[in-house]
Amino acid sequence: MPRITIFIFLLFTLAACAPTETRTSSDEAELNARYALQFLRQGKPEPAREKIEIAMQLDPQMAGAKSIAALIYQSIGQPARAEKFYEEALKLAPSDPATLNNYGKYLCSRGRLRDAENKFLTAVESPNNPNPEVAYANAGLCAKRIPDTDLASQYFRAALDINPDMPLALYQLAEINHGKKRYSLAREELQRFQLASDPTPETLWLGIRNERALNNQEEVTRLTNILSEQFPDSEEARQMVAGKEELITPSTERQTTPVANQPTSEPVETSIAADVPRVRDQRWLLDQPPSNYTIHLIKSQQKDQLFGYLKSNQLKEDVVYLSYREGQDTWYSLLYGSYIDQSMARNSMNQLPVQLTENSPTLATFGDFQQLLNATY
Repeated sequence: MPRITIFIFLLFTLAACAPTETRTSSDEAELNARYALQFLRQGKPEPAREKIEIAMQLDPQMAGAKSIAALIYQSIGQPARAEKFYEEALKLAPSDPATLNNYGKYLCSRGRLRDAENKFLTAVESPNNPNPEVAYANAGLCAKRIPDTDLASQYFRAALDINPDMPLALYQLAEINHGKKRYSLAREELQRFQLASDPTPETLWLGIRNERALNNQEEVTRLTNILSEQFPDSEEARQMVAGKEELITPSTERQTTPVANQPTSEPVETSIAADVPRVRDQRWLLDQPPSNYTIHLIKSQQKDQLFGYLKSNQLKEDVVYLSYREGQDTWYSLLYGSYIDQSMARNSMNQLPVQLTENSPTLATFGDFQQLLNATY
């Protein structure tokens, strides 16, 4: 199951093509659009782009092809072209729920939160939408970024009114209620999640912290065992282990067991993880698209300097803590956020508080750091 804090994309189902001997230009366009969508799903944006350009040349009025083109150009870091095709698709099919949902997700990722909300709610009202709960859930995820957790809760509850077993909405409500110290409500939603879906590292770790708050050690033990047995290499399992070790020793030099074929991740101390809940490890970094941009906040040979930096600053995006070697020296860095293009990353960097710019942050791609890690380990 994918990580359940991400947006829900709606892709496109195209009708079967006509037999070869009677195929028209529209049929050829549809066939190329189907190939483009298949390439996109396989993570092959360049052949996807070639096929979708052919499809749009053959049938300039195919709304679905323009929607797929928007997703493709979004994936290769060309936001202006992506937005152009989203707008063209909606001119041709104003109530298409897939386009509205995907455009809303794009707008939210660009920080245009209210515009995104409008697209999601339009998708809800679309008479062609078989799954309006998806649009409500996406609106909830976007509201969390404002942040407006009360509004987000309303949207997640609206999604559950339509589909009471929607895992994403159940988890998100549980997370919000836990954050507001409504531990009993969070427990109810996590219990409903357990009935509707298989456990994930995220839900188990949230359940552990929530049951700790409710002083239910028996349930903490049960969830801890499941997390350790089913997801031993997850970030959440490492946070749990770090928490246990912190009770035994305050040492900041604890070693973790390396994951096969992955760089060794140095542990992030429990106090830091508590203060900055979105600290990620090097495995998360390796999962990012190499072409995505990030902000390189600080680089130091003193690990404690980075820990102090984390504790003293409010960081809302994902933060990656990593170590690597340059020549004979070991360095430590903090990366901030994941952005699909350079302009989006630069805009975020320009909005950083003054105290976060004292170390002259720079832009880099995840590919740069993935190469550093591969060279180190």
